[in-house]
Amino acid sequence: QRQPWDKTLSEPLRGFGLHEPETAWKDLVALAGHAQFEKLYPDFFQVLLELLSSSYNADMALHNFERFSEKISDKDHLYTQLTESSSLFVALVFLFSGSQVLTDALLNEPSYVDWLSLPETLENSKSKDMLMRDFYEMAGKEFESENIFSVLRKFKKREYIRIGLRDLLGKVDFKETVEDISDLADVCLQAAYEHADRGLRKKYGRPVYQDANGNWIESEFAILGMGKLGGRELNYSSDIDLIYIYSSSKGETRPLSEGDPSLSSITNHEYFTKLALDITKALNEITSDGNVFRVDLELRPEGQSGEIVNS
Repeated sequence: QRQPWDKTLSEPLRGFGLHEPETAWKDLVALAGHAQFEKLYPDFFQVLLELLSSSYNADMALHNFERFSEKISDKDHLYTQLTESSSLFVALVFLFSGSQVLTDALLNEPSYVDWLSLPETLENSKSKDMLMRDFYEMAGKEFESENIFSVLRKFKKREYIRIGLRDLLGKVDFKETVEDISDLADVCLQAAYEHADRGLRKKYGRPVYQDANGNWIESEFAILGMGKLGGRELNYSSDIDLIYIYSSSKGETRPLSEGDPSLSSITNHEYFTKLALDITKALNEITSDGNVFRVDLELRPEGQSGEIVNS
Protein backbone atom coordinates (compact mmCIF):
# COMPACT_ATOMS: atom_id res chain seq x y z
CA GLN A 1 0.00 0.00 0.00
CA ARG A 2 2.94 2.34 0.59
CA GLN A 3 4.60 1.67 -2.77
CA PRO A 4 4.71 4.58 -5.26
CA TRP A 5 2.13 4.87 -7.99
CA ASP A 6 2.47 2.41 -10.82
CA LYS A 7 0.23 2.34 -13.89
CA THR A 8 -0.17 -1.41 -13.48
CA LEU A 9 -2.34 -0.61 -10.44
CA SER A 10 -4.96 1.07 -12.63
CA GLU A 11 -6.92 -2.00 -13.66
CA PRO A 12 -7.12 -3.62 -10.20
CA LEU A 13 -8.37 -0.34 -8.74
CA ARG A 14 -10.86 0.14 -11.55
CA GLY A 15 -12.17 -3.29 -10.65
CA PHE A 16 -13.35 -1.80 -7.36
CA GLY A 17 -15.20 1.01 -9.12
CA LEU A 18 -12.41 3.59 -8.77
CA HIS A 19 -12.45 5.49 -12.06
CA GLU A 20 -9.58 7.80 -11.10
CA PRO A 21 -7.07 5.19 -9.96
CA GLU A 22 -4.05 7.45 -9.49
CA THR A 23 -5.99 9.85 -7.24
CA ALA A 24 -7.50 6.87 -5.43
CA TRP A 25 -4.03 5.46 -4.82
CA LYS A 26 -2.92 8.73 -3.23
CA ASP A 27 -5.93 8.56 -0.91
CA LEU A 28 -5.15 4.93 -0.03
CA VAL A 29 -1.51 5.75 0.71
CA ALA A 30 -2.54 8.69 2.89
CA LEU A 31 -5.08 6.50 4.68
CA ALA A 32 -2.46 3.80 5.27
CA GLY A 33 -0.50 6.27 7.38
CA HIS A 34 -3.37 6.82 9.81
CA ALA A 35 -2.97 3.60 11.82
CA GLN A 36 -0.95 0.39 12.16
CA PHE A 37 -3.25 -1.47 9.82
CA GLU A 38 -1.06 -4.51 9.10
CA LYS A 39 -0.64 -5.17 12.81
CA LEU A 40 -4.00 -4.10 14.27
CA TYR A 41 -6.55 -4.07 11.42
CA PRO A 42 -5.18 -6.43 8.74
CA ASP A 43 -8.49 -6.85 6.89
CA PHE A 44 -9.41 -3.16 6.77
CA PHE A 45 -8.38 -2.30 3.22
CA GLN A 46 -9.87 -5.43 1.68
CA VAL A 47 -13.21 -4.69 3.36
CA LEU A 48 -13.01 -1.02 2.38
CA LEU A 49 -12.38 -1.81 -1.28
CA GLU A 50 -15.26 -4.28 -1.38
CA LEU A 51 -17.59 -1.70 0.15
CA LEU A 52 -16.39 0.94 -2.30
CA SER A 53 -17.23 -1.33 -5.21
CA SER A 54 -20.89 -1.44 -4.13
CA SER A 55 -21.18 2.24 -3.17
CA TYR A 56 -22.79 5.09 -5.10
CA ASN A 57 -19.46 6.67 -6.07
CA ALA A 58 -16.28 4.85 -5.08
CA ASP A 59 -13.88 7.73 -5.82
CA MET A 60 -15.96 10.19 -3.84
CA ALA A 61 -16.37 7.73 -0.96
CA LEU A 62 -12.65 6.99 -0.69
CA HIS A 63 -11.60 10.63 -0.81
CA ASN A 64 -14.18 11.57 1.82
CA PHE A 65 -13.18 8.62 3.97
CA GLU A 66 -9.57 9.79 4.01
CA ARG A 67 -10.66 13.34 4.87
CA PHE A 68 -12.85 12.04 7.67
CA SER A 69 -10.14 9.79 9.11
CA GLU A 70 -7.72 12.71 9.08
CA LYS A 71 -10.10 14.71 11.29
CA ILE A 72 -10.45 11.97 13.92
CA SER A 73 -8.01 12.47 16.80
CA ASP A 74 -8.35 8.95 18.23
CA LYS A 75 -7.93 6.95 15.05
CA ASP A 76 -7.48 3.64 16.85
CA HIS A 77 -10.92 4.14 18.40
CA LEU A 78 -12.39 4.76 14.94
CA TYR A 79 -10.81 1.71 13.32
CA THR A 80 -11.68 -0.49 16.28
CA GLN A 81 -15.30 0.66 15.86
CA LEU A 82 -15.24 -0.13 12.14
CA THR A 83 -13.66 -3.53 12.75
CA GLU A 84 -16.28 -4.44 15.34
CA SER A 85 -19.27 -2.92 13.55
CA SER A 86 -19.72 -3.76 9.89
CA SER A 87 -22.99 -1.78 9.89
CA LEU A 88 -21.16 1.43 10.83
CA PHE A 89 -18.52 0.77 8.17
CA VAL A 90 -21.25 0.30 5.54
CA ALA A 91 -23.10 3.40 6.73
CA LEU A 92 -20.05 5.65 6.46
CA VAL A 93 -19.13 4.42 2.98
CA PHE A 94 -22.69 4.95 1.76
CA LEU A 95 -22.80 8.41 3.33
CA PHE A 96 -19.43 9.42 1.87
CA SER A 97 -20.44 8.16 -1.58
CA GLY A 98 -24.02 9.38 -1.65
CA SER A 99 -24.11 12.95 -0.37
CA GLN A 100 -21.37 15.55 -0.22
CA VAL A 101 -23.62 17.92 1.76
CA LEU A 102 -24.24 15.35 4.50
CA THR A 103 -20.60 14.27 4.39
CA ASP A 104 -19.49 17.85 4.98
CA ALA A 105 -21.89 18.07 7.93
CA LEU A 106 -20.21 15.03 9.50
CA LEU A 107 -16.74 16.38 8.69
CA ASN A 108 -17.64 19.52 10.63
CA GLU A 109 -18.78 17.43 13.63
CA PRO A 110 -16.79 14.15 13.38
CA SER A 111 -17.72 13.20 16.95
CA TYR A 112 -21.20 12.33 15.62
CA VAL A 113 -19.71 9.03 14.46
CA ASP A 114 -20.16 7.66 17.99
CA TRP A 115 -23.85 8.58 17.83
CA LEU A 116 -24.17 6.95 14.39
CA SER A 117 -22.63 3.78 15.80
CA LEU A 118 -25.58 3.30 18.19
CA PRO A 119 -28.04 0.75 16.70
CA GLU A 120 -31.11 2.82 17.59
CA THR A 121 -29.83 5.87 15.66
CA LEU A 122 -30.47 4.42 12.22
CA GLU A 123 -33.00 1.66 12.82
CA ASN A 124 -36.25 3.60 13.20
CA SER A 125 -37.83 6.97 12.51
CA LYS A 126 -38.20 9.32 15.47
CA SER A 127 -41.48 10.72 16.73
CA LYS A 128 -41.75 14.45 17.39
CA ASP A 129 -41.62 13.75 21.12
CA MET A 130 -38.36 11.85 20.70
CA LEU A 131 -36.91 14.63 18.56
CA MET A 132 -37.89 17.29 21.10
CA ARG A 133 -36.36 15.26 23.92
CA ASP A 134 -33.13 14.86 21.92
CA PHE A 135 -33.04 18.58 21.20
CA TYR A 136 -33.39 19.54 24.86
CA GLU A 137 -30.73 16.98 25.75
CA MET A 138 -28.34 18.55 23.24
CA ALA A 139 -29.23 22.11 24.26
CA GLY A 140 -28.91 21.69 28.02
CA LYS A 141 -28.35 25.03 29.71
CA GLU A 142 -27.77 26.68 26.33
CA PHE A 143 -31.56 26.86 25.88
CA GLU A 144 -31.60 29.91 28.14
CA SER A 145 -29.00 31.79 26.09
CA GLU A 146 -28.54 33.13 22.58
CA ASN A 147 -26.31 30.11 21.90
CA ILE A 148 -29.58 28.36 21.17
CA PHE A 149 -29.14 29.61 17.58
CA SER A 150 -25.99 27.49 17.24
CA VAL A 151 -27.57 24.49 18.99
CA LEU A 152 -30.58 24.56 16.67
CA ARG A 153 -28.35 24.54 13.61
CA LYS A 154 -26.18 21.70 14.88
CA PHE A 155 -29.23 19.69 15.90
CA LYS A 156 -30.81 20.08 12.48
CA LYS A 157 -27.58 19.05 10.73
CA ARG A 158 -27.15 16.02 12.98
CA GLU A 159 -30.71 14.87 12.33
CA TYR A 160 -30.30 15.49 8.59
CA ILE A 161 -27.33 13.11 8.64
CA ARG A 162 -29.50 10.48 10.34
CA ILE A 163 -32.47 10.98 8.00
CA GLY A 164 -30.31 11.14 4.89
CA LEU A 165 -28.27 8.09 5.83
CA ARG A 166 -31.39 6.01 6.45
CA ASP A 167 -32.50 7.12 2.98
CA LEU A 168 -29.16 6.22 1.37
CA LEU A 169 -29.12 2.82 3.07
CA GLY A 170 -32.60 2.05 1.72
CA LYS A 171 -34.14 1.72 5.17
CA VAL A 172 -37.04 4.05 4.32
CA ASP A 173 -39.18 5.00 1.35
CA PHE A 174 -39.69 8.51 -0.01
CA LYS A 175 -42.89 9.11 1.97
CA GLU A 176 -41.26 8.32 5.31
CA THR A 177 -38.22 10.44 4.46
CA VAL A 178 -40.20 13.59 3.68
CA GLU A 179 -42.37 13.03 6.76
CA ASP A 180 -39.24 12.74 8.90
CA ILE A 181 -37.88 16.01 7.49
CA SER A 182 -41.24 17.70 8.09
CA ASP A 183 -41.35 16.46 11.69
CA LEU A 184 -37.82 17.78 12.21
CA ALA A 185 -38.91 21.19 10.90
CA ASP A 186 -41.89 21.18 13.28
CA VAL A 187 -39.64 20.45 16.24
CA CYS A 188 -37.12 23.15 15.29
CA LEU A 189 -40.01 25.57 14.90
CA GLN A 190 -41.40 24.62 18.32
CA ALA A 191 -37.99 25.04 19.95
CA ALA A 192 -37.49 28.46 18.35
CA TYR A 193 -40.97 29.53 19.51
CA GLU A 194 -40.43 28.36 23.09
CA HIS A 195 -37.09 30.15 23.37
CA ALA A 196 -38.38 33.39 21.83
CA ASP A 197 -41.61 33.42 23.86
CA ARG A 198 -39.75 32.77 27.12
CA GLY A 199 -37.42 35.69 26.47
CA LEU A 200 -40.23 38.10 25.63
CA ARG A 201 -42.29 37.12 28.67
CA LYS A 202 -39.34 37.86 30.93
CA LYS A 203 -39.08 41.31 29.40
CA TYR A 204 -42.72 42.29 28.83
CA GLY A 205 -44.94 39.85 30.72
CA ARG A 206 -47.77 37.88 29.13
CA PRO A 207 -50.11 39.19 26.40
CA VAL A 208 -53.71 39.44 27.66
CA TYR A 209 -57.04 40.99 26.63
CA GLN A 210 -60.49 41.40 28.17
CA ASP A 211 -63.31 39.21 26.95
CA ALA A 212 -66.99 40.27 26.73
CA ASN A 213 -67.44 39.57 30.44
CA GLY A 214 -64.47 41.71 31.46
CA ASN A 215 -62.24 38.73 32.27
CA TRP A 216 -58.56 38.96 31.39
CA ILE A 217 -57.69 36.19 28.93
CA GLU A 218 -54.25 35.31 27.64
CA SER A 219 -53.95 35.95 23.91
CA GLU A 220 -53.00 32.79 22.04
CA PHE A 221 -50.47 32.41 19.23
CA ALA A 222 -50.29 29.87 16.41
CA ILE A 223 -47.97 29.12 13.53
CA LEU A 224 -49.56 27.69 10.39
CA GLY A 225 -47.34 25.48 8.26
CA MET A 226 -48.28 25.95 4.62
CA GLY A 227 -47.16 24.35 1.37
CA LYS A 228 -44.90 21.32 1.70
CA LEU A 229 -44.57 21.74 5.45
CA GLY A 230 -48.35 21.71 5.86
CA GLY A 231 -48.58 18.57 3.73
CA ARG A 232 -45.61 16.93 5.50
CA GLU A 233 -43.77 16.76 2.18
CA LEU A 234 -40.56 18.70 2.86
CA ASN A 235 -37.47 17.54 0.98
CA TYR A 236 -33.84 18.18 1.87
CA SER A 237 -33.70 21.60 0.20
CA SER A 238 -37.22 22.88 0.92
CA ASP A 239 -37.92 26.19 2.61
CA ILE A 240 -40.80 26.37 5.08
CA ASP A 241 -43.89 28.47 4.34
CA LEU A 242 -45.32 29.98 7.53
CA ILE A 243 -48.18 32.21 8.60
CA TYR A 244 -48.19 33.68 12.13
CA ILE A 245 -51.55 34.43 13.78
CA TYR A 246 -52.79 35.35 17.26
CA SER A 247 -56.22 35.45 18.90
CA SER A 248 -56.77 39.16 19.67
CA SER A 249 -55.07 42.45 18.83
CA LYS A 250 -56.81 44.05 21.80
CA GLY A 251 -55.01 44.30 25.13
CA GLU A 252 -51.42 44.50 26.22
CA THR A 253 -48.77 42.64 28.17
CA ARG A 254 -49.02 42.32 31.94
CA PRO A 255 -46.73 40.84 34.64
CA LEU A 256 -46.79 37.06 34.90
CA SER A 257 -47.84 37.28 38.54
CA GLU A 258 -48.64 39.91 41.16
CA GLY A 259 -45.18 39.58 42.66
CA ASP A 260 -43.35 40.31 39.41
CA PRO A 261 -41.32 43.50 39.19
CA SER A 262 -42.56 46.27 36.94
CA LEU A 263 -42.11 45.27 33.29
CA SER A 264 -42.29 47.29 30.09
CA SER A 265 -45.84 46.96 28.79
CA ILE A 266 -46.46 46.76 25.04
CA THR A 267 -49.55 46.06 22.96
CA ASN A 268 -50.39 42.52 22.01
CA HIS A 269 -49.71 43.32 18.38
CA GLU A 270 -46.24 44.60 19.26
CA TYR A 271 -45.60 41.50 21.38
CA PHE A 272 -46.57 39.03 18.68
CA THR A 273 -44.73 41.00 16.01
CA LYS A 274 -41.56 40.70 18.09
CA LEU A 275 -42.28 37.01 18.64
CA ALA A 276 -42.75 36.31 14.93
CA LEU A 277 -39.58 38.24 14.06
CA ASP A 278 -37.56 36.39 16.70
CA ILE A 279 -38.77 32.98 15.53
CA THR A 280 -38.02 33.83 11.91
CA LYS A 281 -34.55 35.06 12.82
CA ALA A 282 -33.79 31.96 14.89
CA LEU A 283 -34.54 29.70 11.93
CA ASN A 284 -33.70 31.78 8.88
CA GLU A 285 -30.61 33.81 9.81
CA ILE A 286 -27.39 32.57 8.23
CA THR A 287 -24.59 32.26 10.80
CA SER A 288 -21.22 30.49 10.75
CA ASP A 289 -23.26 27.29 11.29
CA GLY A 290 -25.60 28.09 8.38
CA ASN A 291 -29.34 28.40 8.94
CA VAL A 292 -31.92 25.97 10.30
CA PHE A 293 -34.52 26.32 7.54
CA ARG A 294 -35.19 29.07 5.02
CA VAL A 295 -38.43 30.77 6.05
CA ASP A 296 -40.92 32.07 3.47
CA LEU A 297 -43.65 34.38 4.78
CA GLU A 298 -45.11 35.48 1.45
CA LEU A 299 -48.29 33.41 1.82
CA ARG A 300 -49.63 35.70 4.56
CA PRO A 301 -52.82 37.63 3.63
CA GLU A 302 -51.20 40.83 2.32
CA GLY A 303 -48.12 39.09 0.98
CA GLN A 304 -44.64 40.50 1.34
CA SER A 305 -45.91 44.02 2.10
CA GLY A 306 -48.28 42.96 4.88
CA GLU A 307 -47.87 42.61 8.62
CA ILE A 308 -45.72 39.67 9.69
CA VAL A 309 -48.45 38.56 12.12
CA ASN A 310 -52.24 38.91 12.05
CA SER A 311 -55.12 38.46 14.49
